[in-house]
Amino acid sequence: MLQDLNNDDLLKIYRATFDNAYDIILYLSEEGNILAANKMAVEKYGYTYEELLSMNIRDLRHFTTKYDYEDQMTLSESGGLLFECTHVSKHGTAFPVEVSSRTIEFNNHRIRIHIIRDITDRKKIEDKIVYLAKYDPLTNIPNRANIISQLDDAIKEAEFDQENLAFLIFDLDKFKMINDTFGHPTGDKVLQYVASTVQGLLRPYDSVGRFGGDEFVIILRKIKGHRDVLSVVNRIFDVFKSPTILEDNHIQISISIGICLLSEAKNRDSLIYQADTAMYEAKKTLGCSSAFYANIPSNKKNF
Repeated sequence: MLQDLNNDDLLKIYRATFDNAYDIILYLSEEGNILAANKMAVEKYGYTYEELLSMNIRDLRHFTTKYDYEDQMTLSESGGLLFECTHVSKHGTAFPVEVSSRTIEFNNHRIRIHIIRDITDRKKIEDKIVYLAKYDPLTNIPNRANIISQLDDAIKEAEFDQENLAFLIFDLDKFKMINDTFGHPTGDKVLQYVASTVQGLLRPYDSVGRFGGDEFVIILRKIKGHRDVLSVVNRIFDVFKSPTILEDNHIQISISIGICLLSEAKNRDSLIYQADTAMYEAKKTLGCSSAFYANIPSNKKNF
């Protein structure tokens, strides 16, 4: 069928394809001046067609990308390039794009063809995937893998600065009873409340994460000794002294905290293990309670 079309018909098909493409299409001179733009370019950038023809592609790029421009255009000329960039509309809105750039020869002139796709939605999905890989979706605090990674970094920092840190593990006493009595949706609200409350009591450079279930951990940096840790622990206990009202229910929250200082552990794994051991020692006392691994009698430690 196409072979039966004359040049005028083919030109009409080309123009319709160019103007109705889902992606932005720009034809550029070697210097980056815009020679032609399709309807999607007018729609996305907010400029009129005439305004676009008076512009250079650099005018559409975010200022932070200016140092990449020359290298990208060189690669475009040597065989084509697919790259991500940030463009800016007439109204100042920045948006991420994926650019397919290729240079062709036409009537003894070098023409750059840029096919540009707005990838805002894709970036949102990618960002969400990254977030879910690092954060607990229920409490919006770091998940187990993330908080362990932070612990590794905190240990390296403490050792470099010759400082100490504390690792705390705590869980909710009789949390199963809360779920059984008030239902799992309320139990989830309790976990959210505990996470946000503890996070609000910490210093900016401290961290709280969820290990899983009703088990949480805290990293306290720049700790000098047990007294520094107890000041934080006591603040946490003070908040949970009175019943909490969630979903119109008065719920008494009680937690048991196990504590181990970096100076009292051989490595990261022993730090976690010893804090966990201390937590189970704390559970032997009813109500909010804490225990330092260092204070547990040797005959009660599991080696």
